[in-house]
Amino acid sequence: MDKRKENSIEQSMGRIVNFRPVFCIACFLILGILVGYLRIVDEQPIWTAVLIVLVLPLVAGVLFRGKTRFIAYLVLFYLFFFIGFSSFSLATANHRDAPTFNGEYVVCGTVVEKNVQSYGGEVVLTNLSIGGEEVAGKLTFRLYDGDFAAVDFCDRITALMQVSTANAVEGAYGFRAEAIANRELYRGSEPTWYRVDGVEFRLGAFVRGRLQNALYTGMSEENAAVAVAILLGNTSGIEEGLLENVRYGGVAHIFAVSGLHIGAAFAFCLLLFRDKRVPAPIRFLFIVAILLLYGGVCGYSASVVRATITCLVLYGCSLLGMKYDGLESLSLAACVVLLIYPTLLFGVGAQLSFGACLGIVLLSRPLNRVMGGAIYGVFKWAKHTLLGVPKPPKPNMFKGNTLPKPLPWQAVDKVISFLSVSMAAQLATAPILYLSFGYFSVISLLLNCLFVPMITLGFSPLLVFALVGAFLPSSLLPIVFYLPNLLLGASTLLFHIFDFSSGVIRELHLLPQSVICYYSALIFCTDKINFCKWQKRTVAATFAVCCIITLL
Repeated sequence: MDKRKENSIEQSMGRIVNFRPVFCIACFLILGILVGYLRIVDEQPIWTAVLIVLVLPLVAGVLFRGKTRFIAYLVLFYLFFFIGFSSFSLATANHRDAPTFNGEYVVCGTVVEKNVQSYGGEVVLTNLSIGGEEVAGKLTFRLYDGDFAAVDFCDRITALMQVSTANAVEGAYGFRAEAIANRELYRGSEPTWYRVDGVEFRLGAFVRGRLQNALYTGMSEENAAVAVAILLGNTSGIEEGLLENVRYGGVAHIFAVSGLHIGAAFAFCLLLFRDKRVPAPIRFLFIVAILLLYGGVCGYSASVVRATITCLVLYGCSLLGMKYDGLESLSLAACVVLLIYPTLLFGVGAQLSFGACLGIVLLSRPLNRVMGGAIYGVFKWAKHTLLGVPKPPKPNMFKGNTLPKPLPWQAVDKVISFLSVSMAAQLATAPILYLSFGYFSVISLLLNCLFVPMITLGFSPLLVFALVGAFLPSSLLPIVFYLPNLLLGASTLLFHIFDFSSGVIRELHLLPQSVICYYSALIFCTDKINFCKWQKRTVAATFAVCCIITLL
């Protein structure tokens, strides 16, 4: 059937978009959380929520023609809408209602994080008792030099210090989404005295501590801080000037454990369990166990949970012979993350993580077609016009040839695929980066082409080196980490030589309507809208022009 006829049939049936149930559930969950934010944090009047709730039947009516499906999905949408609203309300209420402390108290807790700083570092405690009262949440305090080094992960500490409660939902930089999600409720001063009462074993903290201690023992301090950031997502030890220059270069995501890192670990697991003689369920369970253990070591951040779920869904579909739907998989991951941490909808890290993946799912294929068509078109023009090679007769006798492409063209296809994925992620996250940090990098695509392959190839070997070194005597660690130390030093040399702050765009007048027009244009560039080509191009161009006008 002609493609235009197919499109017209889809539109006549009201199928402007293809229905994806998990994606719709995620959208209504997000809508409920958004209404909770408007009602509780922004203190908008109740009619805003009522108006949105009344719109839901209209949306369901557009999606479904049958009465039974309409009622069933409407109930499901309402359910997740109210789950989102209730979970956000509960999370913010629990944060606000935390016990208030303001004075000197005896604190007992277990060390789960150590953030290296120039003066020593910050220690994070959980499983807390403050002034004899057991409380939920985390407490952060400072230790200097030798005292910081003397405290280890999983140590049970008793200390006397000044304690204050940080239970406000808004701070100097706006809504405290990450702090609420991570239950960062209490701040402590440098202790007047402290003692280590023993060890409370926690697998994730134990492995994280062994890895971090091994890296700092076997490498230079700067390279160890970079390795800890790559493997564990903890950037506290990186010198601020270096970290800021990495952000200006647009590659700071290599220090946030996300799809890039989990994907590399997943690929390494597939390599380990490639033996087909091992039953598929056993292979799947082993990979699940490894990814969950690594996620626990990294603290189960939103990006780690999202990447783990998408990788496992992909692997499960391949084992079962099912078609993989990237948008549904990403929606499932979003539902899991937001059901556990509803406030992370407003966290920059989660927005960048999910935004980049959504851009890849929606935009990488259209970009691949456009870039591939342009490159192959230029090649054909040069071949026939400049070199004088005659064109094949029509109809082309080679059309429909199933022979594999020559190796050079296969390499070109790989490069085009990589560039389209990188560009899709950056197009999707550009407004988020600018609104959050006041700039975005124009050279990030170039630097990503350099560093993303390096991290993809080097992440798993570095993790293996760290795991081996974590259980070796400290005297052997400089030998074990000699090569990783050398390579990490060479990889960061570029950021010491060049100042990438000149390669960023600032001072744009980015209004809300600019962002809406920008993302609307991107949506109509995807394959998910069932319009014909000229309709999509016209609508996308209209929104793009409107976006440019609002920026002027």
